[in-house]
Amino acid sequence: MSQIQYAGEFKLEELKIISSSGNVVDLSKSVLQIDLYESIFKNSISGSIVIADTNNMVNNLPIIGQEYITLKVSTPSIENEAIDFTEHVLQVFQINARSDLTKGTEIYELHLTTSEFLRGERTKVSKSFTNTPHAIVESVLRDPLYLNSKKSLFVEESDQIKRLISPLMSPFRFISRICKDSFSANGSPHYLFYETTKGFNFRTIENLYQQPTIGTYDTGDIGTLESKTQNIEVEMKRIIEFSRSSNSDMAMSIMTGMLASKIVTHDIYNKTFGVKTYGYFNDFTKYSRLNYNDSSKDNPVYNEIPLDEFGNTLESFDDAVVYVHPTSITPTGADAQHMNSDNTQNYSANRVADSLLTRRAKLAELSHAETLNLILQGNTTLFAGRMIDVNLTVTGIQHDTNSFDKFYSGKYLITDLRHTFNFVADRHEIAVSCAKETLNEKLPLNRVVSEPKPKSGKTIIL
Repeated sequence: MSQIQYAGEFKLEELKIISSSGNVVDLSKSVLQIDLYESIFKNSISGSIVIADTNNMVNNLPIIGQEYITLKVSTPSIENEAIDFTEHVLQVFQINARSDLTKGTEIYELHLTTSEFLRGERTKVSKSFTNTPHAIVESVLRDPLYLNSKKSLFVEESDQIKRLISPLMSPFRFISRICKDSFSANGSPHYLFYETTKGFNFRTIENLYQQPTIGTYDTGDIGTLESKTQNIEVEMKRIIEFSRSSNSDMAMSIMTGMLASKIVTHDIYNKTFGVKTYGYFNDFTKYSRLNYNDSSKDNPVYNEIPLDEFGNTLESFDDAVVYVHPTSITPTGADAQHMNSDNTQNYSANRVADSLLTRRAKLAELSHAETLNLILQGNTTLFAGRMIDVNLTVTGIQHDTNSFDKFYSGKYLITDLRHTFNFVADRHEIAVSCAKETLNEKLPLNRVVSEPKPKSGKTIIL
């Protein structure tokens, strides 16, 4: 096992292209840059490779968008955590940006994806399933007729037996539908299905929050790429670039139902209607949040002050987003649409009325609350869905003894991540988007504060 010499060092162990003609070519001497992308909101990973070609491989292999890529890259001293696509290969699906660098040398970019993504676009699922949601997801992922994947699947077990029918849907679309009506054994409806370089994940957001943090990063000590320092431990924790991309977007919080929403259900079995509402403050502690067991550090990002003279708060306007959903539930809570062979109902009815509002609100929180964009020194242990600590230094004058932002420092969930292996600079960097849905401390609150406005308005007739 080799020792790391500087922060951002990486080791390319294998990079080959396998053409549809059967030719295999080593690309390790021709590659300029490799990028790999992953997100907790995407079903599959993607990537690209920039090639400096002196052998006219596009015509001689040829490269036509039906090639396979084997790739293995690691961080020295932690080779057991390598990004490894030597067994589960990547696929080339597009070639673009072809240009001549010098006479006899052509530069182009190969766009990569997974076999599961392409297979998911080629196949359709037309079948009924009877099982727990996580078992159905695994069945679709493993079935040779559908995604036919042999990759690792990280699963958080779901509860209740369901009867689900896929009416000629693509596999990923069907799995996304399953996510919307699945509850974990702990009662969480916030399931995600996504892929990282380590495999597929069918897990709730709360399950991600339960993980320990993988590293601590400080915005007060921005790094540099001008030298390869020997103080590797300090450099690995140093942020190269930092920016905020979102900070409590009130308009989007209203329009996405993050603050308040309503669902009207029509029970076609009992011929009844029902109404359920979601309120940001009222439901804030219903499910575990970012700090999981340390609830004192999980506080709303908005204040519960009255907005008008009627005492309305941000969650009072549940008509802002309204959904209508059909259901059919027997008096025992079973699914009235599906019967067993003995004419009894033992399948769980859909619970979209219990999951939809809080799922939409949770996803909106991760997208429109506090979002940071970081450039970090690369290592192959970071991937989407992991937790990190970020210390945000106070900007301007400190008004207390805290050198770090008392509201926004702390735990963050990595939502999106891009590995960049730059062979010209010989460096590995990671671009990270991470989200924080809560504040470490409660916001100061004055309940007598409301919108200043005159007692009456004027109507002017023209």
